[in-house]
Amino acid sequence: MRLGVFLPALLLLFPGFALGLGRIAGTVDFNGRAFKAQKVVSADPACKGAVVPWERRALVRISKNAPPRAAPATPVILEQKGCTYQPWLQGAVRGQKILLRNSDGTTHSVRAEAGGQALFNVIQAPGAPDLPKDPHVTGVVKIGCDLHPWMKAFVVVSDHPFFAVTADDGSFELKDVPAGTYEVEAWNERLGTVRAEVVVEDGQSVDPKLAFIGR
Repeated sequence: MRLGVFLPALLLLFPGFALGLGRIAGTVDFNGRAFKAQKVVSADPACKGAVVPWERRALVRISKNAPPRAAPATPVILEQKGCTYQPWLQGAVRGQKILLRNSDGTTHSVRAEAGGQALFNVIQAPGAPDLPKDPHVTGVVKIGCDLHPWMKAFVVVSDHPFFAVTADDGSFELKDVPAGTYEVEAWNERLGTVRAEVVVEDGQSVDPKLAFIGR
């Protein structure tokens, strides 16, 4: 049996069991695609200067064989500011709360769904307290606003913390990955998903060479 397949069960049975740690790192190739934000025309004065984001970023994560981990107590923050969601893309561990924050002078109706399934829909007025929400799913959670339809954000939820959003230059790093064989994927809203298999070795770094070629 391959180590990458056996590892999650081993760690659950023996939580104190330790293996060598490695690193998955590289630069996602966006194939020269141009990314441009689109300006919004809105009658809501609080939304002046708002844009529809489309960033040159992807969420990179281990998609198969990753050992599960408990969710952090600290939530991920999704801020509504300038009638856009900030950040546009982020990751979370299953069970980790998404903290909704309204920094705008207008009301938002925050709606979340995953795979066509409605997760929650809440109203958040200006100055309202932050709202913690747990989507109770894994995968891509899409978040929008029913009152401002251009607003959108994505939280990619995994059973583990081995994920990262690419930097401006497409680079990423997944640290402290137990030695084993894994599938790694990069996801972008418009370009979709690309995957590669990697073997992580103790003390070594491996590049999955993820590329959105032909997308």
